[in-house]
Amino acid sequence: MKVAVFGFGYWAVNVVRALCRLLPPGDIRVAEPVLERREAAERAFPGVRAEAGLEPALGDPAVGAVFVCVPSGMHFETASRALEAGKSVFVEKPFTVNAREAALLFECARANSRVAYPGHVFLHTRLFDHLREVLQSGELGALRYAVSLRASLGPRAREDVNVVWDYLIHDVYIFNRLLGGPPLNVSARGRAYLREGVEDVSFALLEYPGGFLINCYTSWHAPEKIRSLLLVGSQAMLQHAGTDGDPVRHFRAGFAPHAGRDPHGNAGLRLFDEGVRTVPLGPGEEPLQREISAFLKLASENMQPAWVERHVVEVAATLEAIDRSIAQNGARVEVAAQGVSR
Repeated sequence: MKVAVFGFGYWAVNVVRALCRLLPPGDIRVAEPVLERREAAERAFPGVRAEAGLEPALGDPAVGAVFVCVPSGMHFETASRALEAGKSVFVEKPFTVNAREAALLFECARANSRVAYPGHVFLHTRLFDHLREVLQSGELGALRYAVSLRASLGPRAREDVNVVWDYLIHDVYIFNRLLGGPPLNVSARGRAYLREGVEDVSFALLEYPGGFLINCYTSWHAPEKIRSLLLVGSQAMLQHAGTDGDPVRHFRAGFAPHAGRDPHGNAGLRLFDEGVRTVPLGPGEEPLQREISAFLKLASENMQPAWVERHVVEVAATLEAIDRSIAQNGARVEVAAQGVSR
């Protein structure tokens, strides 16, 4: 099966690089209207053909899958055209700029018997696999809260979407997938310091069923690149910082119910600390390559995973709720009110 990449901007370079590890370069074509970018694609990836428009790839029956890497506002229209031309689509994040368009895109995929898949790359990391295993094991006990930091100094201050749809989206789709659905409600504050009307920093609080709270900080202009997660449960805590290959620390520590007072004077509580266990995640396949491999397999088998549509629509609805809360100066907004049924 041959593939086409629509757009050759910042992230598409990585998509084409990953594809060249999986397919012969002659089976990959790029559609990009800007001449300089087409020339850059052909220089960087010899054998890959770059064209100005979408039509040659859409009209080629040998092209079975399209990777949509155009600006976010064009995702819905571009992916719809590809699906209607009989191609399966991989759509980079954000899948669409609202939940309604996401639902319509999956309707289009069903109508044309093709696969639609989101570019949620952190679902394909070793860290995500580890988090899922830990939650399924019950090691942490009852989940209490989490703190996520995701910030850097660029390299891009985007114009097509704000930091919510660019950075915070990762935390939303990770936890929505881990917990099996969206938060009950959100509250958030954000500011557009760099460009008017495009928030570049956000502080969001997401409340999931069972009282589980996640506090998320995201920014495009912090002095250092930060990727960290703290996950706190009733029996243990988990902490990760850095990239996907960095180890995870498990803390068997916290407070437990206790009759009377513990040695520290805590009434009704006992402080416990049974040490720290460091879990190496080890080497593995690059997450983007793993993600693309998964999509190509689905496209070749024309198999749409049952969970994908609900997941993608709920992620978009959660982000819409966060935007609405920011617009209302931090008001609590129910995610269900954005059109997501439970």
